[in-house]
Amino acid sequence: MLLPNMSESLGVWLATETYSGTGGERTISATELLKSVRQIVLSRRVDSAQVTPNLNSLIASRIGVAIHDAIRLSWVNPTRIKALEALGLPAHKYVVNPEGPVPDGMIDVRTEQRTDKVIDGWTVSGEYDLVIAGQLMDTKTTKGFVIQKRLHDAKWMMQGSIYRWLNPEVITDDSVVIECIVLDWAAAAARAAPEYPQQQWVGLRLTLKSYQETESFIRTKLAEITNHLDTPEPELPECTDEDLWRSEPSYAYYANPDATGRCTKKFDTLHDANMHLAEKGKGRVDTRPGEVKACAYCSAAVLCTQRLRYLDE
Repeated sequence: MLLPNMSESLGVWLATETYSGTGGERTISATELLKSVRQIVLSRRVDSAQVTPNLNSLIASRIGVAIHDAIRLSWVNPTRIKALEALGLPAHKYVVNPEGPVPDGMIDVRTEQRTDKVIDGWTVSGEYDLVIAGQLMDTKTTKGFVIQKRLHDAKWMMQGSIYRWLNPEVITDDSVVIECIVLDWAAAAARAAPEYPQQQWVGLRLTLKSYQETESFIRTKLAEITNHLDTPEPELPECTDEDLWRSEPSYAYYANPDATGRCTKKFDTLHDANMHLAEKGKGRVDTRPGEVKACAYCSAAVLCTQRLRYLDE
């Protein structure tokens, strides 16, 4: 259903699924492999025809897809020659999506090519963003706190490792370059915290797992999924705090020990809250669990009873 005052044009863009994988009950994408077993299994039980798209929750994802499409088009469009020259790069040395061997001295560029590989009765599918001279590049649209806390480094590293496992002849470097576009970047936040992104673009280089370590991870995850394909929902392994994107807990000090509602002061650590309580000599400290954010974006949320515990949050 369209959001209030939303046009058909924007609604259709948000509701259109652009995934280009082959599908199938035993097909799983590199991105899906990084999700929890609970989310993977339950999402396969959801009847998409019975679920109304949450257009608001799709905005960030669709922006990310649009940026990926724009980057791909910039490389396949002949106008890239002018762009490369303007950047002082050897424009005519770049060969985009070659069908055969690349001549010596030329630079091999591959854009968003999908690869499937069969393992343990499953088809693992993945489509990388960009590979330049064997170096895997991936663009992420994200938020400032994700970079500040380095929340997704491990996930991004493993995703890149799976892409290399799928394409060892194309991806030859042992790292992935993650180029982050910080959608909510704020200059004031950058001035206040040096670990916050200091500009709206951030480049990270993450070391990939070895081919053997990556295959071991894939086999283990596929075995877990297979074992739980028919497990009743209440008995599925629960999502961890990492899966839930749970923020750090906070600690609320109340000067009146019987008070409810708004606290007198809030602290990031229990130690600081207890020190303040000792200094004041009265009151109480309540622990407030970190906020769960992932459920709002989970395609299996409609079937998940674990999610119900976080509704008030």
